[in-house]
Amino acid sequence: MILVDTGAFYALADRADRHHAAAASCLQDLDERLATHPLVVAETWYLLESRLGRHAARRFADQLALGRLDLLPVEAADYAAALVIEQRYEKLALGLTDAVSFALCDRERITSVFTFDRKDFGTFRPTRGRALRLLPRVL
Repeated sequence: MILVDTGAFYALADRADRHHAAAASCLQDLDERLATHPLVVAETWYLLESRLGRHAARRFADQLALGRLDLLPVEAADYAAALVIEQRYEKLALGLTDAVSFALCDRERITSVFTFDRKDFGTFRPTRGRALRLLPRVL
């Protein structure tokens, strides 16, 4: 399973985004199931609607409604873990969405993330295992 971050969703939707070609190519090459969580969904909807309009946000939501992604639940324990992670990486000034993403990577043993946020996702170290594999590999 590959966790998808907001920036990857945005790059896929916006053909003018500097990461669009890399995102589209990466998506074509992936053969693992994709997953995200409700905070990324809300963040992506807001970003798409505010920058590209309501139709772009609806197209994104349509993909969720069709079941093209696994939607991971976020439980109270995940928020608690996210707050511990946020404090551990205080110098990064993580937002709640990224901290929850890291907590879910730990809980679900996710090792790959589709993201363009190299700073935060590249710094995080899961409690079990090595650094996350960031996709696309080359920017």
